[in-house]
Amino acid sequence: MNKTRYRQALVSVLVLLASSSTGWAADISGADLFSNTCAACHGDAGVGIPGLAPPLQNPELWQRLGSKGNEYIAGVMTAGLSGTIIVDGIKYQAMVMPPQSMIASEDLVKIAEYVLTTLNGSEAIPDVALIDKLKATPLSHTELRAIRKQP
Repeated sequence: MNKTRYRQALVSVLVLLASSSTGWAADISGADLFSNTCAACHGDAGVGIPGLAPPLQNPELWQRLGSKGNEYIAGVMTAGLSGTIIVDGIKYQAMVMPPQSMIASEDLVKIAEYVLTTLNGSEAIPDVALIDKLKATPLSHTELRAIRKQP
């Protein structure tokens, strides 16, 4: 096979793999996405890292937020968050979580599902439409902190 035909065949295979609806990326779980994206700051299984990033494994928070939990987690993922948060007496001060809006909305939903259902036993999960809406019009950090403080 000459070099030109080889290159054409290679490009065809790569295009086919990239456009496949059953590609490898579709098989990545929320737990794997969390581990690869979030765990460096929030710790394995979302337990938090004192002084760096608060725990996401916090059933009391998610239960208290109720239906607002979807908006809160989607808002934090798309807008990031800064400021001070106190969880279980530990102060997370001057923290800055960068927006993760460059991550595909479907993957953010998988991460949110892992955090809310697997780590916290919640039944609520934001959908792609909410993630897309908040990517287009992110909530301010003040709005996000107000949601978190809601009784």
